Amino acid sequence: MIRKLLIAIVVVGTAVLMTTRLMTAMHHSATVDTTILYDGQVGGTPDTQNLIFAAIDPTTPPFFTAEATQTYSPTINATILDSTPDINEYAGYAISTSLPITLDRDLGFATAVKLRLASETHDSDNDRAGFSITLLAEDALGIELAFWEDRIWAQEGGSPSDLFTPAEGVDFDTTASFITYTLAIITDTYTLTANDTPILTGSVRDYSAWTPPPGTPDVYEQPNLLALSDNTTSAQGETWLAYADITTDLLDDTPVLDRFVYLPVSLK
Repeated sequence: MIRKLLIAIVVVGTAVLMTTRLMTAMHHSATVDTTILYDGQVGGTPDTQNLIFAAIDPTTPPFFTAEATQTYSPTINATILDSTPDINEYAGYAISTSLPITLDRDLGFATAVKLRLASETHDSDNDRAGFSITLLAEDALGIELAFWEDRIWAQEGGSPSDLFTPAEGVDFDTTASFITYTLAIITDTYTLTANDTPILTGSVRDYSAWTPPPGTPDVYEQPNLLALSDNTTSAQGETWLAYADITTDLLDDTPVLDRFVYLPVSLK
């Protein structure tokens, strides 16, 4: 696979415009719908609320026998997702299939996730990460953002030669404290904010050229997908997850009467 250099260009102006559009939509939509997927203040791990947990070792059948763990910590009101015992494993969370959520790019949608990346390591190819947010619309187009300790960057889509190579990114300390990240997709553009500050924007991608390992699901052709995970055998990490939600229909233009709608611009 051809490896590309990281692109260190962040189009801040576009991000600001997208954030303004997002906030305007949230104030003027009568049908904006936010579903809390996980709240660490409630207690328990995410799979006791509205997320599904899976840990898979794709190299050793049975695949669902893995060393990766999830542990709720009442001290930090968060779940510790730890994939460091074995770099060859996948581990993480996805929206429960029991939730009837439709992610329409024309109407816009966003996820808010509060997390702290306690540690992350990856191999020398520098093209995968020990934690990623994957957000795909009903047409399976969207974005995967990779989190390193000092950088957040987009995974390239398209042809197999370009697939999962580093695209646009931003240098950012993901380890110092809990940060709420909001990842919004409106039509063909995504925007990421960190504690309400725009830090990254770009075009949505098509990851359908990916071929999964035998016996494992093809998540990149799964519509209406939100995954918070270590989804690679080339990296590992320890992630503290405190909160996650999903909001739909950001651009519904039905006027709001005597109502204020707030979408936490505190993602991840």
